[in-house]
Parts: sequence; C-alpha cells; structure tokens
Amino acid sequence: MESRLKEFDLMRTLAIFIILMHHLPGHSFNFYDFTFFGINYDMSWLNQLNRYFGLGIFIFISGYLINRKKKGIKNWSNIKVFVVKRYIRIIPLYIIAYIIFVTIFQHLIHNNNVLCIVIHLLGLQIIFASKYCYPVMTLWFVGLIISYYYVFVISARYSRNNKIHWSMIIAFPLVFIFFKYFFGYTDKRFVVYYGIFIFGIVSEEYKVMDNLKWHQIVSAVFVVILCMVIYSLIIYPGIFKGDAKPSIFSFIGLYAFIVTNLLMIGFVIASYGFSKYLCNICCSRKFRTIAYASYCMFLFHRPIWWAMLKINNPSNSIIKLLYLVLLGIPLIILLSYYLQRCYDELISSVSRT
Repeated sequence: MESRLKEFDLMRTLAIFIILMHHLPGHSFNFYDFTFFGINYDMSWLNQLNRYFGLGIFIFISGYLINRKKKGIKNWSNIKVFVVKRYIRIIPLYIIAYIIFVTIFQHLIHNNNVLCIVIHLLGLQIIFASKYCYPVMTLWFVGLIISYYYVFVISARYSRNNKIHWSMIIAFPLVFIFFKYFFGYTDKRFVVYYGIFIFGIVSEEYKVMDNLKWHQIVSAVFVVILCMVIYSLIIYPGIFKGDAKPSIFSFIGLYAFIVTNLLMIGFVIASYGFSKYLCNICCSRKFRTIAYASYCMFLFHRPIWWAMLKINNPSNSIIKLLYLVLLGIPLIILLSYYLQRCYDELISSVSRT
C-alpha cells in the first residue's frame, strides 16, 4: 500500500501542474500559440485537452480511494460518518476559496442570490446547476467530486450484491441526463467525467493497476495520442487555428463521451505506469509535499496569481509569464502546503478535545 500511495503522490503532482499550465494563459497570455514567438503553429488545442489530463487523474484517484471504503458503508450511521469526514476535509477550505473567488472575480460570478450561494457553500452546484445557479469557474470541480461521493455511498448502501451495486452506479448518469434535458437542472460535466470515476472504482475493485505491464502502458500512450488526434480534428475542427468553437460532435452524445474518457483512461494508465517506475528509482520528498498541498493549490492558485498581478503587473508578456511561473508557482506550493498543514492540525486538535 505504501508504494501505491507514493505512486498517487507522483500522479497528483503531475495533475496539479497540468491544471496550473491549463489556467496560466488566463493570467498571462496564450503561450500555446507559437505565432506569438514568430512560429506559424498554434497548439491551443493541447490546452483544451489539459483539463481532461489533470482532472482525469484527480477523479481516478478519488474513485480508487473511495472504493476502499465500500465495506465500511453498510448503514446510515456509516454513511453519516463518511459524509461528515469528507465534508470536514473538503468543505471549509473550499468555502474560503469560494468567498475569495466571489470577492475578487465578481465579473465572472453569476446568480449570486441567497439560494445559489447556499448551494455553492454546500458543494452542491453540480447537482443543482441551472441557468439560475451556474457553477463557479475552477471551484465547480469540488461539487463534481462531492456529487460522485453521494452516488457511491447511495449505491453502496442500497446494493445487496455487486450486480445491483454496479447497476445503480451505471444508472446514475441516466438520471442526471434526464433532469438536465427535461428540467434544465444538473451540470453535464457530471456525465463527461463519470467514466474515469468508474474506472477508478473498477481499478481498485479488480486490482487492474497492480499487475500493469509495460506493453499495456505503451498501448495506453498510443490510445492517448489517437484520442488527441480524434478530439482535435473532429470535436474541435478549428482548434489548430486557435478556434475553440466545438463542432456538432461535441458533448451532445456518446461519441465525445467515449473519446474523452478513453483519453483520460489512457493517460491515467500511462501516468500510473511511469509513476510506478519512478517510485522504484526514487521518490522525492518534494513530490509528497506537492501532492499533500495539491488540494489547496487547486483552490487558491488563481487568487494567488491575481494578487501577484495586483502587486506587480509587468507590461512585457514574457516577463509576466516568467514572474507567475518562477515566483508564482513556488509561492503557490509554499502557501498551500502551510495552509493545508495548519488546517489539518486544527482538525486534529479539535478532534482530541
């Protein structure tokens, strides 16, 4: 189990850096477009895929780890304990981030009525998403994970055997699709990322990753490359020209769902395999530190970059990019680590009293 946790630390480190690189153009400039550097080539399509690479790893790990808790979810008392522990772990830091986002990104926040605020504070913005209460940028991911937790505990509680358990897990996306298209509620991202969550559960249940072979890892890499080509050429046909407008093959059916989930599954398998290999060579403490801080890094990297640009906003785009990377990323890691550490110590001291 120890080696598995080390592998997950490496994967979390990779995932959070992918997310940082995905969001960085919004605070500096689109450095994926090489025409800025005088090269006639635009790789903006890669940044569109980064969200699936980074979030896919986080969701896979969530599915994998939650399935290890399945045997402890037998009655409502177990569910209550599970939910309370997850809320204590996730929600307070998320609420702090939400308040900061609402304060400094007011132009990007919509529908700030009382009900919508309550929905967001409880992390239910994916389940109750609508035109009246749209999920907040970046922070919507917390609501996605919480909704997956609810799906899992309900299916684990009411399933008398594995067949019923899996039937319920498979049926939940259909319920979300029904409410989305007939009543205008729920967020379609629940369905988009659901496959990689299930893959995490299956991987733990049947120990898929434990006996991973190199030829399987190489195959996963080819799957990722193939899906990247299909995604960029068919789902976003103009993406090589910097046009991110989706085609009719975007998220309106099973086609895009299959392609994006194959993309995420292939990337997860490849990253797990390489992480396992690196763990056999070395496992730096720096990776464990970044993995430990990754949740706070995800929550607060945008506000930290925002504050840095308020203090000093270089007019030169390259200098601004270097400023946010060379100074900003170490600062994000440092502040996130100590914030997570202080919060964990606070929880530990409260539980002892």
